[in-house]
Amino acid sequence: MQVSIDSYSKIYKKILFSIPRKYIQDKIQKKINSISSNINISGFRTGKAPKSIIQKFHGNHLQNDVIQKIIKNNLYKVIVDNNIMIIGSPKITINKNTKNSDLVFSAIIETYPSVNFDIKNIEIEKIVSKITKKDIDKMINKLRKQHPDWKLVKRISKLYDKIVIDFNGSLPNKKKFQGSSGKNVSFILGQSNTIDNFMNQLYGLKEGEKKKIHVSFPKNYKDKIISGKTVIFDIFVKKLYEPVYPILNNNFSNKFNFPTLDMFFSEIQKTMENQLENLLFQKNKENLILILLKHYKITDIPPTLIKNEIDFIKNTKFKDKISEDIIESKAKERAILNILFTKAVEFFKITVSENQIQLYIDKISQIYENPKGLKESYLKNIEKIQEIKQNIQEKMVVEALFNSMNSKFKNVNFYDLMENN
Repeated sequence: MQVSIDSYSKIYKKILFSIPRKYIQDKIQKKINSISSNINISGFRTGKAPKSIIQKFHGNHLQNDVIQKIIKNNLYKVIVDNNIMIIGSPKITINKNTKNSDLVFSAIIETYPSVNFDIKNIEIEKIVSKITKKDIDKMINKLRKQHPDWKLVKRISKLYDKIVIDFNGSLPNKKKFQGSSGKNVSFILGQSNTIDNFMNQLYGLKEGEKKKIHVSFPKNYKDKIISGKTVIFDIFVKKLYEPVYPILNNNFSNKFNFPTLDMFFSEIQKTMENQLENLLFQKNKENLILILLKHYKITDIPPTLIKNEIDFIKNTKFKDKISEDIIESKAKERAILNILFTKAVEFFKITVSENQIQLYIDKISQIYENPKGLKESYLKNIEKIQEIKQNIQEKMVVEALFNSMNSKFKNVNFYDLMENN
C-alpha cells in the first residue's frame, strides 16, 4: 500500500491511497471462503455451490463490501498513526478501481489549524480566595437569622419583625385584580419579596391597628390591571412577632439533620469550599477566554466547527433574542475556543486518569443523601463518565494555560466574590 498526505491548506489534508489489486483479490477470496459453507444458491445444496459460482452471483456485492472495509480500515490507521485530529466526516473519492488496476482513492479531511502556545509574556489576572473562620461564622449567623423562632409582642412593628395582616385593595374604578385581598398574610419586614412602598408602610404599626395606605405599582408590573396605577389598601394588623435567633447548640444543628454542631460546621465549611472552588474556576475561565480571544486572531476556522456551534446556539433558549449576524459571530468565537482548548489538550499532553474520575465522582456524591447509590449509577452511565472526563479535562486545560502565562494573583474575599457573581 502506498500513502501520501498533502496538507494543501491550514485546515484541510488530502490523503491519497493506492491499494494493490492482489491484496483486494485475496481479501475477496477470504470472504468467499468464510461464507461458502452457509450460502444458498438455486440448483445447489446449501454450502455446496462452487466458489466460481459464488463469485458469479455475489462477486460485485462482495467486492464492494471488501473495498469499503479496506477504505475504512486504512484511512483510520493513517489518521491514528499520523496523529491527525479530524473534524467531521472525511470526503472519500474512488479515483481508480478497475479489474486489473490497483485501487486508488483519496480522502479530504478537515482538521484543526496549528496553534502556538508560546504565551509566557501574556499578562492575566487570576483570582484567588480561601474560606476563613470569619467567613464560616458569617454563614452560620446568616443561617441563624433565616431560621428564627417567633415571639408574640405588644409594641409597634420594626425591621425584621413578622407582621400578620388582613388587607383589601381597591382601584378608583372599583375593578378587582389578582391578590387584591388577603387574610392572615405574613410579611417579614426588611425582606424584599413584595412592592417596596407597600412594605415600607407596615412599619410603626401594632396589633389591632387599622391603616389606609396608598401603593403605587411600577409600569412594568406583571398584572396589567394595576401596572402604573395607585391602589388603596385597607390594612388590619392581626399579630406582631419579633425574631428570636436560635442558640448555637445541637438543637440548632438538628434542624439541618446533623446530630452535633461540629458535624454541622464541618459540612458548612465543605459546602462553602465547594462553592468557592466552582466560582473561582468560572470567574478565572471567563477571564481566560477574554484574554485568549483578544490574543488569538484565528481566521482559518474549520467550517464544520462553525456550523456545529451555530446549530448549538439555535437550539438554546436564547435563539429568538439574537440576530443571525450575532449568532454567526458568537459561533465563530465558540469555534475558536474549541480549537484552542482542543489543541491545548494535545500540546500540554493532558490525559484524565480513572483515579481522577473516581475522585471527582466521590466529591460530587458527598452532598447527596445516598452517595453510594449515586456513585454506582454514575459508573454505569457511559455518557455521564464522558461528561465528567470533559469537565476534568477542561479544568486541567485552564490551569495549564494560566501556568503558561504571566499570571498576576488577585486575592478576593469569599463574600465579595459571591455578591459579584
